[in-house]
Amino acid sequence: MTVSNSIQPINVLDYTKKLLNGTFAETDKQFLDSMAEKDRLDNIKLSIQLIKYDKNQSAKSLLKVLSNIHQLYGEWVRDLCLLNMHKKDNIVVPAMIKPIILRMEKMSKDIDPHCEPYIRLALNSSNNDLDRAISLMNVFSSAVSSYLVDKKRLLDDELYKFAQLEQGRIDNGLIIRR
Repeated sequence: MTVSNSIQPINVLDYTKKLLNGTFAETDKQFLDSMAEKDRLDNIKLSIQLIKYDKNQSAKSLLKVLSNIHQLYGEWVRDLCLLNMHKKDNIVVPAMIKPIILRMEKMSKDIDPHCEPYIRLALNSSNNDLDRAISLMNVFSSAVSSYLVDKKRLLDDELYKFAQLEQGRIDNGLIIRR
């Protein structure tokens, strides 16, 4: 089993700050796009491994935790890329921005119900959907980064359990060498 983890929340937080401050450069966009692509490829590999290790409960538990982390991280990176594209190109398509706002609002509340006042503040900060979305990205990034830190602890626990179970199988001779 291979665990490929391209998640880099510190970098995404940096790029979120650049978006908020209006200092997001073309090289930043390219780097973030490459991060999003790597995450997409890791998700494909992860999906294949979930199918492959379906009968191995310890591997499946570990892969499910990693999959949940990747899903949220991927949303964060994609939304950041989309908001930057809209801001840079000065094209605001409400039909594209509103779903991002709704998704970030819902996910932020689900992750941390205590951030609701900050969500309201962000949503009331402007009449422009793009500005509201960018303001909300600040709250969303904070919630997601905290969530990822907590989930990393869970992932570490699952990885430890998996390693213990596999070591037990090796010690008991249950794994056949090829």
